[in-house]
Amino acid sequence: MGWPLLIVKLTLYWAICEKFYVFTIMLVTIFLSLYFFKANLVKKLTLVRNNSQITKHYLFSSSLNHTLIFRRFKCSLVGISETTRSTTNFNNLKFNQWLAGLIDGAGCLKINKQNVISCEIILSLDNEKALRLIKNHFGGSIKLRAGNRIVRYRLRDKSNIIKLINAINGNIYNNNRLIELHHTCLILNIPIISSIYSHNNSYIPNNSSWFAGYFDTKGFISYSFINNKPQLVISLEDKSINNVNYFVNRFNGSIIFNNSRNGLYIWHITTPKDILSFVDYIKIHPSRTILMNKILLCKLFFELSNLKAYAATPSSNLFKSWLSFEKRWQRKF
Repeated sequence: MGWPLLIVKLTLYWAICEKFYVFTIMLVTIFLSLYFFKANLVKKLTLVRNNSQITKHYLFSSSLNHTLIFRRFKCSLVGISETTRSTTNFNNLKFNQWLAGLIDGAGCLKINKQNVISCEIILSLDNEKALRLIKNHFGGSIKLRAGNRIVRYRLRDKSNIIKLINAINGNIYNNNRLIELHHTCLILNIPIISSIYSHNNSYIPNNSSWFAGYFDTKGFISYSFINNKPQLVISLEDKSINNVNYFVNRFNGSIIFNNSRNGLYIWHITTPKDILSFVDYIKIHPSRTILMNKILLCKLFFELSNLKAYAATPSSNLFKSWLSFEKRWQRKF
């Protein structure tokens, strides 16, 4: 084949190939677009199926919006249904009520001469994890005190103090803390929210997590052998009879006065019915200290006690179950 015809043939060949090349690229592009669209759609549908709280907004929004939504999820809750939002608000309310109870029992709000406000909470060293939760929410510092046996949480930053005051405002019931809270609100120009409070009946809402927070600071759970049978007692000590009355009105039980330490009022419950009712409350409004371990073992205590596992033959599995229970009872986590 002569050179003119060869050039013409090669020119036609490459021209045709280029057309097929462009056409092929177009097909591949369309195919890949459809493939990734379907893959992304499958991921969305799977997420929707596994989490019914995700709304249709997520399903049809762009991938860029998805990124922004999930980056801001904890703050704005965009793309999440009202049920999820309500649950989050409820959990925040429970934490705020628990925090107010903790401050009522073991905390204080201090104001110096320069009107600088600080919040302090003091707990035993083995309950440091409760203070860590508060620090994670509001900042502040935690330091050892009194010969390394207790830990003190302190918050001074004004912006975080405002957040903390807004969290506990309306949830404080201890008379001493109420005065401190009201002084603090006046300095910070924060409207005072009245607690559901009455001196006549010492009333606090039954579904408030305040009881859990206050119990975390002043509560006790123990058992002892009376007439060769273990007796479980849940109790709380306080110098103010008003604070103790809150627990009587909510969980039944009785109050005794103890002359030690310049006088203490002690609330206690001993019947299985009252104790298990208290346990049911704590399951909904959890303790955040080492007391939680013993609270969750109360039901097992009554089961083994009814079987008289404590008096079984030492070699029996029943007695081994009691020994296992005692070991778990001593844990502090």
